[in-house]
Amino acid sequence: MKKNTFIFLILISIILIFLFYIGCSTEPVNITTTTKKTTTTVADKTPPEWVIGYPKVEAISSTGFTLKVKINESGIIYYIVVDNNVTPPTSSQVKDQINYGSVILKTSDFVSITANTEASFLVTGLIANTEYDVYVVSEDANSNLMTSPYKID
Repeated sequence: MKKNTFIFLILISIILIFLFYIGCSTEPVNITTTTKKTTTTVADKTPPEWVIGYPKVEAISSTGFTLKVKINESGIIYYIVVDNNVTPPTSSQVKDQINYGSVILKTSDFVSITANTEASFLVTGLIANTEYDVYVVSEDANSNLMTSPYKID
């Protein structure tokens, strides 16, 4: 065997032993993995609902009453008072609280409300011995307005 071939084989053997030693190392290998958390938010598209027993009228006097309301979401309650048996308003017309068609509002108001908490309106200034209709509607924080107003005769 030639001297150069012998030296070459020794170098190859040293390299192979070195690679074998590295491959058989007992030191732990750290592997890091990353998990990405994804959160999906679904927009609320459901209007609030009346809590059972609401809205209701109490403390009726000759010129007014107390209107009590409660809904299952935080939001805004709107009401209007109109003459008895006039054209019923839409929910938007109750919310807008302005005269609609030939109907003139007798009074109106609104209030912000927390979910499942009662709110009251003191309605005054009505004419004694006159019948009225009260329309009430609510809207949640995502602008979901009830589809039709609740009528109190």
